[in-house]
Amino acid sequence: MNIDIDRLIPHSLNKGIYGNEDIQELADSIKKSNFIKPLIINQSNVIISGHRRYYACLFLKINELPCEILTFKDENEELERLLLENQNREKTNHQRMKEIEAWENIEKEKARKRQATSTGGNTPQLRDSGPQAEEGKSRDILAERVGLGSGRTYERAKPAVKKIDELKDQGNTKDAEFLTMVLNNNVRGAKDLSELESLDMISNELKDKVINKEVSVQKAIQAIRKDLGIVNDGMRGSEKEKKEEEKEKICSKCGKSKILLEFYNGRAECRDCHNNPVEKKVDIFKGVDMYALEADIKNPNKSVDDYDYETIVMEIEAAINSFICSVSRYTNSIETYEDIDLINKTSLLKSIDNIEITTNKLKNKLY
Repeated sequence: MNIDIDRLIPHSLNKGIYGNEDIQELADSIKKSNFIKPLIINQSNVIISGHRRYYACLFLKINELPCEILTFKDENEELERLLLENQNREKTNHQRMKEIEAWENIEKEKARKRQATSTGGNTPQLRDSGPQAEEGKSRDILAERVGLGSGRTYERAKPAVKKIDELKDQGNTKDAEFLTMVLNNNVRGAKDLSELESLDMISNELKDKVINKEVSVQKAIQAIRKDLGIVNDGMRGSEKEKKEEEKEKICSKCGKSKILLEFYNGRAECRDCHNNPVEKKVDIFKGVDMYALEADIKNPNKSVDDYDYETIVMEIEAAINSFICSVSRYTNSIETYEDIDLINKTSLLKSIDNIEITTNKLKNKLY
């Protein structure tokens, strides 16, 4: 259904997690395609998914937006859906850290409810925190969930996020923006800067150049360390930690030797292989040349009457497996395709419908 844009309300936590985002490119896409993916809202017209679309349409002065109204049990379930809807989008390190904070609150509330249920409704006696090992494992899981890498990366980034929040509360927007820029490009550098007595030790000229992207964060960090003469463990990391990070292991998929930081915690495949899985054709039928069968299928001079049923089944399954292998690179991708223009989207949807029609015909032939 379409709802007046003036009746829609941004979720109170969305800005705290994702901040102010550039919507110009999205606005241009909506204006060009005239297509708006429906927003997800709750019963009170609070936006759960689609904040960037909402702000882009405000900018374009669009009066009504397509919306899907969902019912949620509580605010915790709403926040969880908000995070899941943003799971596959491109995010900065600062946004990922804010997502982890939100997930931690969700999990704590779930644990509180589970414990309350197990005590028969009596006031649960909650511990402030679990065992250290369990807590570390949970942070690894959450860090990987939001694409931050590991719990160790989270621990490094945490002081910087706390410092950024403090700077914002103090109204020091320039230093907050500067440190956020550093965090999004260099987690260790952001941790080091957040431990300085004051960011006033860094020149405003250098901060402005980093914010305006006139100087890279890496070069700025090097200059700051050199200017302040800081060479202690707080700024460069302990030697033990550096040696640990320089250790290498072989990826179970690509076979390349890479440093440990190139692997998610506890995984045998490197980050590149984990994030970009390559689907390979598997010869399911022993002794059957799958590629020859596929070539046979495309041969216009061949007729199905030339084959026995076993061969026909193998050819059909070969074609289906070939299709799955080709398409899965897109279905398994972290990218979404909501911004494809309307003409191409309509063409793709028609092709998908044709696949369904063809498979239904094949099913009918089997019964």
